[in-house]
Amino acid sequence: MTGIGPGPNPLDTWLSGGLRFLVELIAWVAGPWAVGEWLGIWAAGIALVVLVGLPAVFSVPGDKRQVLIPVPGLIRFSLELDLGIVAAVAAWFVWPPAAAVTATIVVVLAQSTGWRRSRWLILGAPPFDWALASRRGGRFRHPPRGWFVPGGGGVPPRGCAPGRR
Repeated sequence: MTGIGPGPNPLDTWLSGGLRFLVELIAWVAGPWAVGEWLGIWAAGIALVVLVGLPAVFSVPGDKRQVLIPVPGLIRFSLELDLGIVAAVAAWFVWPPAAAVTATIVVVLAQSTGWRRSRWLILGAPPFDWALASRRGGRFRHPPRGWFVPGGGGVPPRGCAPGRR
């Protein structure tokens, strides 16, 4: 709970979390709307349950306050990327061009402001070394040992002699 953002993850800022939530809202509205126009109301209801349910149920430990079903970071990143794609593409099918452009800009901004968290998720969401995490912008002063190599044995932090922390 020492992060600077909405959750316990220090790489998640208020801006990136807010934009990510806005992307989810756009996907929840535009996605089922597009599916409903194409396949009917029942398909829209199923699309809404899937778009809301998957991100709510599958989370990465250390990223959210409540984790119902823990999953690897790459799966969570894929879910969020899929929501962004649904938000951007579905908006073009059901909304006027100005609203679709706005939705696409929100998706791009959400991905750009959340790149640190996305990188962390893609790398498998290694546990944070809270003693090393800086509170300025959610950046690490140096990467924790084992960050770059799965299973540990990564490069030692800069400025530290081998074997010393």
